[in-house]
Amino acid sequence: MPSPWPAASEANVASGSVDATTLADLEAHAAANRIRTLRLETNRALDEAIGLYRAVGYHEVLAFNDEPYADYWFEKTLDRSTAPAPNLPDREH
Repeated sequence: MPSPWPAASEANVASGSVDATTLADLEAHAAANRIRTLRLETNRALDEAIGLYRAVGYHEVLAFNDEPYADYWFEKTLDRSTAPAPNLPDREH
């Protein structure tokens, strides 16, 4: 199954190096595809990830899976401003 995320971000996600810019790109892609809620989990040892998620608006929620290495579960509801403006064709007058 192909990834729902933009190809430019796949390398960062695969390497475990997700930064605020990559996360914003993923959120914009999700919003553009009418995904309203994003969820993620992380391990307690990943202080930088936990801080990043909180800083960009994710809030802690109850566990939504049984991932054995997850200690924190986060969720963010996307608003319409997260989605990029659609590319509309120029109209000839």
